[in-house]
Amino acid sequence: MYGSKWIRIGAICGAIGVSFGALGAHAINTSLQNKVDAGDMTNEVMDKVLENWSTATEYMMYHAIAIVLVGLVSVQVCSKLLTYAGSFFTAGIVGFSCGLLIYNIVLMTTGTKIIILVAAAVPLGGVCYIVGWLCLAASLWTGKTCTSGDTEATNATSS
Repeated sequence: MYGSKWIRIGAICGAIGVSFGALGAHAINTSLQNKVDAGDMTNEVMDKVLENWSTATEYMMYHAIAIVLVGLVSVQVCSKLLTYAGSFFTAGIVGFSCGLLIYNIVLMTTGTKIIILVAAAVPLGGVCYIVGWLCLAASLWTGKTCTSGDTEATNATSS
């Protein structure tokens, strides 16, 4: 049960990542090109928005897979650090990837740069990604192999 929660969360994040990636490659790209053609945006700004969009969706996909990995590992390894890893990966997606996407959407629609978002949420999301990877690694060093009784006890305390 515990592992399936992380697999579901990772799968949903993966679906969102693919959706935003496709949106950026098609609709956002076309919209930005129209703004450049109309003189409402420079090529440099368009290139930066597309680069940020790509980075956000790539990192979302990497960490959606990492969340699924947490779920798969939790079937064999009993460690509270796996809960932390999944939580930090999820927080990283919200802070880093969603922060960059929101920044770009606001920039595209209003022309306003919301620097506070980039200065606060995006770096904190990046730190969450790093901490998540460290928790995953530590869980494999310190966790024990689950037996059926261990898994049920760990799942009851992790839910």
